[in-house]
Amino acid sequence: MSKLKDVELKSILPTSISEDENVRKTADAVSNELTAVTTLIPNVLVYSRIDQLPENLLDLLAWQFHVEDYDDSADIDIKRKQVKTAIAVHRYKGTVYAVKVVVEALAGGAKVREWYEYGGNPYHFRVEQMPDKVRCGGSVEAFTRAIENAKNVRSWLDELRWQRELKVRKRYAIATGVSKEITIGLPKINNVDVLQPNRFATAAFLFKEIWIGGKNG
Repeated sequence: MSKLKDVELKSILPTSISEDENVRKTADAVSNELTAVTTLIPNVLVYSRIDQLPENLLDLLAWQFHVEDYDDSADIDIKRKQVKTAIAVHRYKGTVYAVKVVVEALAGGAKVREWYEYGGNPYHFRVEQMPDKVRCGGSVEAFTRAIENAKNVRSWLDELRWQRELKVRKRYAIATGVSKEITIGLPKINNVDVLQPNRFATAAFLFKEIWIGGKNG
């Protein structure tokens, strides 16, 4: 199947006039205009092309949909989310769903916890796991105003909770030591039997008396 932008008018002329020079020139001129108009057709599809619309059209749609706390200086991705969720927020305004839609658009990843989930007072709620920077102009005050506009009057926002993860690298070390004991001295002798032989001695004396000269009577 041929696409409209690729079809030339002279290619579909009846054979009875397709060879007429004036008709062919007229068909070429009209084809150029038809091609220009054909390229503009996607611009008519506004709501289904929010993800492709330029920023100036997003600002106009935000005004049309009455997007509350819309920040003209915000990132274009945030603008797209706010415009895309504007109808749902207005339709369900005053419900938990509307609050969750606003929180997801402006603080992606944050969670809405109702009072019975954390032991709070009835009709109270809080927002947990807040990112480091909210997407509502970077202002916490603007973020809380957006929640105030989405919630019902009887509900109260207790607090905003930030949760940060710190990556810590753990390292383990094991100390090993080698010791050697050297004893300098005589070795210890245990249970030594000493064999000592018994020896006996006898003293013998030989006495001899010699006189030189005469012995008196």
